[in-house]
Amino acid sequence: MQFTLEIKRIQEIKKSKSVEGIEALLLEKEEKLQIEIREKELLLKRIQEMKEACGRIQDQLGVFSIREMKPLMVWGEIADSKAYEEYGVLQGSADQLKNAVTLKDLRRVIYFNEEGICNNRFVLVKEVENEELTYGREILSHKKCVHTIIEDGRYATGGANIDGQVSELLREFAAKEKIEFVGLAYVHMLLATYEDQLERVFLEIYVPIR
Repeated sequence: MQFTLEIKRIQEIKKSKSVEGIEALLLEKEEKLQIEIREKELLLKRIQEMKEACGRIQDQLGVFSIREMKPLMVWGEIADSKAYEEYGVLQGSADQLKNAVTLKDLRRVIYFNEEGICNNRFVLVKEVENEELTYGREILSHKKCVHTIIEDGRYATGGANIDGQVSELLREFAAKEKIEFVGLAYVHMLLATYEDQLERVFLEIYVPIR
């Protein structure tokens, strides 16, 4: 119906506008349609990502395995996971649809030793699609990692910090498999939702091994 109305509008203007006026109108309509198409493509991509995340959570929640962490290029760093104001600074004046920052782009990098966590940093990453474009950039890449998905958030934990609990589970798995960690862990939010007005947060973890 909306498309039919737009066609009628164009036909009306064609009767009373110059060729230049018609061209300007068509350019305006074309730009609006291009924006709508990009928005819908982005929305479709987000829906597909969430569907994929749901499937992975169902298959891998609480399951520990050894797998590769695909290469990621570091393109920014923020103070912490809640420093949302820094996202805008990093985006600058870039096309927000093309370069939209989402939590899937954020990685918490944890440095640890036998005594526990030593340090954290929060980096913004992109998957490596063209190696030529990564020149001079920090690349996060590990062939072998312990991988798992865990649930965080008040629905599962009551708001308690689960770093120690997760660390213990990882160490138990390492002892069982007779593997050694290198002292790094990468964590990112796979999916966040609410149930009974409490957040449910699903985190994906990669812990490189020697």
